[in-house]
Amino acid sequence: MTHRLKVNILLFCILQIALYGIAGCGYTTGSLLPERLKTITIPIFKNSISPNSLAYQYHPGLEADITRETIDRFLFDGTLKVIESEDADLVLRGELIDYIKDPLTYAQDSKTVTEYRLSLVVNATCYDASEGDFRWKQKIIGKWNYFVGVDESV
Repeated sequence: MTHRLKVNILLFCILQIALYGIAGCGYTTGSLLPERLKTITIPIFKNSISPNSLAYQYHPGLEADITRETIDRFLFDGTLKVIESEDADLVLRGELIDYIKDPLTYAQDSKTVTEYRLSLVVNATCYDASEGDFRWKQKIIGKWNYFVGVDESV
């Protein structure tokens, strides 16, 4: 599974939780947001992943990629207009707090990892800019399993 696909899956989760957190639950064909909430701004996510984490491998621009993909999901959804302004009705902030890469399965020799589980943890907060009220705050964990390519010719 590619890095970009993993980021897309996490961002889809962030968008869904954001929209549910803002709007609540229930079935409707229209928006559940109050009419006055029409715009959102999404500043670049903060990367607070500790470089001392044993499983962390630095990915330059990871926070920018996740921010950009989050914005793209909101643009695709179309419920809220994404703007780069302090005048937005809502502000969605994200902070990358952990990146965990754990071995999941091993080859028969018990030394070679054949599958990993990657977990990316993001604290997401959405607040109403005009009223200064928090709409929701959530820790979001995206997990992906991926196989390591093995050279069969060896």
